[in-house]
Amino acid sequence: MKFCIFTGPTLPAAEGQQQIDAIFLPPAAESDVYRAVLDRPVVIGLTGGYFERVPSVPYKQILRAMAQGIHVLGTSSIGALRAAELSLFVMEGVGAIYEMCARGHLDAARTMEVGR
Repeated sequence: MKFCIFTGPTLPAAEGQQQIDAIFLPPAAESDVYRAVLDRPVVIGLTGGYFERVPSVPYKQILRAMAQGIHVLGTSSIGALRAAELSLFVMEGVGAIYEMCARGHLDAARTMEVGR
């Protein structure tokens, strides 16, 4: 079983590895979820990701992963935002930032500020 988790300052890889046996990757950018899918993980966790300096993870990459049977979880910054946006497609959101996005209390700009 392989878990891939894109993380960043919210969850340092060393700290995450103490909690779960997973492959920890740097914050996700435009084609990173696509590349992770090529390794056929069981779960992709989207915690850290880029918003402004480089293109962020597009919806289609997440939807494609889920269509291939990969469970995708989102939390914290970009993960929470994408999970709220794709909840109708069964992307699972986790945590307080996700809950605020899902309720409409946070949008992309405000999520970026909270995630810093």
